Amino acid sequence: MSQLPQLPAPPPKNDGASDGGSTRRYPHIGPGPLLLSRSEVDELYDLSADLFAALDELSVPYVLIAGSLLGAVRQQSILFNDDDVDIAILDERDEYERLRRLLPDVLARKAKERTVAEAAEAKATASGGGGMRRMARPNKAPVQYLFKHRPWPGCDRVKSSLQSRVWIDVFVMKRYETLDNLLETISSKENGQDQPKDYVDAIAQAISACDATFPLYHFDNRKAIELWPREYLLPDELHPIRTSCNFGPLTSVAGPATPVRALFRWFGEDCFTHYVKAAEHTRSKKGKQDTTSWEAGEKVALTDDLYLPVQHSRRTRRVWTQHSRQRLEEYVLANAIGPTNSVAPKNDGLSFVPVEAQNSTERSNWFGAAVRRSTNDAPDEPNFDDANLRSIMEPHLAKARLKREQGLRQIFNDGVREGRPLLATPSISNNVGVPYPAIRAERPFLYDTDTFPLDRLLADIIGVGDLSLVHEHAIKEKRMLLFPLLDKSNRERLHACYQNFVTKFVIPLLHSIALSQNIFQTTSGDEASSSITYRFQQFPCIRIVRPGEFSIGPHSDIAYGHSIGNINFHIPLTPSFGTNALFTESHPGKEDWHPLRSKSPGLGYVFDGARCLHFALENTTDRTRASIDFRIAITRCKNGVPIDEQQIDDALCSAGILDDRFSSEGPGYYEEARINMATAGPVVVKKNSLLKGQDVLTPPDRRVGFPFA
Repeated sequence: MSQLPQLPAPPPKNDGASDGGSTRRYPHIGPGPLLLSRSEVDELYDLSADLFAALDELSVPYVLIAGSLLGAVRQQSILFNDDDVDIAILDERDEYERLRRLLPDVLARKAKERTVAEAAEAKATASGGGGMRRMARPNKAPVQYLFKHRPWPGCDRVKSSLQSRVWIDVFVMKRYETLDNLLETISSKENGQDQPKDYVDAIAQAISACDATFPLYHFDNRKAIELWPREYLLPDELHPIRTSCNFGPLTSVAGPATPVRALFRWFGEDCFTHYVKAAEHTRSKKGKQDTTSWEAGEKVALTDDLYLPVQHSRRTRRVWTQHSRQRLEEYVLANAIGPTNSVAPKNDGLSFVPVEAQNSTERSNWFGAAVRRSTNDAPDEPNFDDANLRSIMEPHLAKARLKREQGLRQIFNDGVREGRPLLATPSISNNVGVPYPAIRAERPFLYDTDTFPLDRLLADIIGVGDLSLVHEHAIKEKRMLLFPLLDKSNRERLHACYQNFVTKFVIPLLHSIALSQNIFQTTSGDEASSSITYRFQQFPCIRIVRPGEFSIGPHSDIAYGHSIGNINFHIPLTPSFGTNALFTESHPGKEDWHPLRSKSPGLGYVFDGARCLHFALENTTDRTRASIDFRIAITRCKNGVPIDEQQIDDALCSAGILDDRFSSEGPGYYEEARINMATAGPVVVKKNSLLKGQDVLTPPDRRVGFPFA
């Protein structure tokens, strides 16, 4: 879900009754729940945290739905007038059957871990002395989680032994290609007999009244569809799933990409200005669900304080927020029309906004679309000498040049400000201070695809025979297509092959090129001072550009905060030709645009992507281009620390050059390998993990756009 603006809020004063009136060190607890006690709210949050973690561990996709999704948008928490949590499992790859088998055991383990953690926390709190304010006492009884399969026909349910009146309803949603497919689900009774035609027609009419278009995602059972016929999600509302929803103390909850339009359909256009007084589920008739509709309930206007999140009662669990009515109004206005009309959904670090979800007016202004119109949809590489085409490209190129210049100036100014000159001048035409210019030149190289079967591994994980035909896959949403990469066992097969490729082939190749260019000026018998360190991207960026898609316009990597010391590697995993290829210039500022072609896997490219402008076009060929990209920088370390500017004795990266936006956010983006220059004989590459010194496959994160760069 497109996350509302979140900035660190300074702790306000006037703590209020909840914290004794002193200067507040914790966020306000928020409005009081109408249907639940504070302890029940706490248990819903704690139960949700463990259930969501279990689903992530099992790689089962889910999203918040119903009142919980409304709460995540309107209050960034559980609704103050709600009494449960609703989620939907997306069952596109038989995830649900696997979930039923595995979830009870995972939840049992989560419950034990929570019991141990709370006992340790209680012990630490008790030993804090009388001067410490006591925190909420953890329950002494062990926590138990219970997963019930269909306690009523509409959904499954997860409950905690600590609070019997609250639970999480786990629905299942599936994709229906046509209305007839959906009608098959609701047309039969449990005994196999046909439902009355009037019953089926009434549900179909309720769905059609919302101007529903197919395909769409709806519940997998008749009862849930009957009760909530309008609570479906269109593909461009659902995908790409957002993994950054705020939900009380939880800040990485999954939700639909563009929820506003769906919430209007589910609850009406006043769902962000009014709330409904409804009975809690436990007070409804035994064995029945409370089906009070939004329209039928008594509506009350929301006051400003009711837009604040309902926080956890334990102050250390609360999350600072600047959420307010005004911020919600800005968000709703920006997203109300939806991706198929005039406002495109906002992107976030982990997500990919598919081409089909972008609005046609905005797409017409994209670089790729502009070039496509100029070339009349020709699949061949354009003639960049054409004056008309150059005039169309120029505004985009001018913007990219400016951002590159700003990136260079930022590097230059950082060095001047810190008294450690990094570049001689902030000019793209000057190589003084730029690390190893002699080996940055574009060059192709061959590798053995049997030793490093990157293309076959990715195809096997996705479930296709030919990556270049991935656009013919039955699953069209890229988020779901690449979802198997979120499974650890799947991902680590590709990850291990990639790291072997980098450490056993690419780095030795780059090292031999550097030796041939006399880049390393000194050697020493001391391994610590004679080690050349190669800092490489620990997980690659994965690019999937299907016919009709466009990935990125002209840019240089330093404009995005990458180190100027990085050298780029582009590895096509499919034939790369015509408009599906990556285009670049051979030297910074030369602008001799050309594609990085490949007839088959086994050919890769080195190029100066940090400084050279490069771009993709809208793919007008009949083949998907799949590729991986990564970056490597070279430095000399002493005792594990990059040598600084005053000590460095060759044209390698200094500590200041290595420091970029991606390394400053902490470990996880880069990995290191070391070659000892003092060792005679074969080159020895030693991995040297940046994360706790462990030789592990660090999980990728949003900085590589994982897994949908």
